[in-house]
Amino acid sequence: MYLNTENIIHPRADERKYKALELSNKLRIFLIHYPESEKAAASLAVGVGAALDPKTHAGTAHFLEHMLFQGSKKYPDESEYMDFMSDHGGYCNAFTTLTDTNFHFKCSNEALEEGLDRMAQFFVLPSFSADSAEKEVNAVDSEFNMSLQNDGWHFMNLL
Repeated sequence: MYLNTENIIHPRADERKYKALELSNKLRIFLIHYPESEKAAASLAVGVGAALDPKTHAGTAHFLEHMLFQGSKKYPDESEYMDFMSDHGGYCNAFTTLTDTNFHFKCSNEALEEGLDRMAQFFVLPSFSADSAEKEVNAVDSEFNMSLQNDGWHFMNLL
């Protein structure tokens, strides 16, 4: 189903084309087509963040963000996703806020479809291997310890 894009505010000289869709599974998609662009990009926001972590398991949303990068049934190599983006002139990353987790990437236009498939596999059948879990627990803990010196993180924790 097409959603209304008439209320998008943009400069008159903006040559991009916008389209919004809602799939039968309620996933909302916002597409921007800019034929002059040398790169393609995608971003997926999941409405789960740190504020929904169980009190006894702080960091769960951030940990799951990390784990989804560690391979899937279709692409089992832990570094495959990042290597693919790098090999196709791009990058990938993710972040977790209080209310959302966002996954995003940029790559060559020609690699967009394959990049989307790799990202989608995070949510189709992720690997969640025990070896990766221990490594990612340590990574999340390390990021947390680094944030202890950051006033912005202290403010977020107060919220």
